[in-house]
Amino acid sequence: MIGETTSGELIAGHTGGGPGSAVAVYHRLDKRTATAAAFEPDGADATVEATCVGLLGQQ
Repeated sequence: MIGETTSGELIAGHTGGGPGSAVAVYHRLDKRTATAAAFEPDGADATVEATCVGLLGQQ
C-alpha cells in the first residue's frame, strides 16, 4: 500500500496477519526518517495500521 495519511504523511508498507494476529510495517516516503512496525495478538488490521501511522507522525 502506498498512500497519504489524513495528516499528510506519505507512507508505504503492508498489513497482514494470520489466525489470531495482525502485523503492519510502514515507512515514510516524504522523509527518510522512519520505519514503524506493530504486532498485536488477537488484533485487527486497523489497530496495527493506526499504531504505525501514529509512530510515523511523531517523526
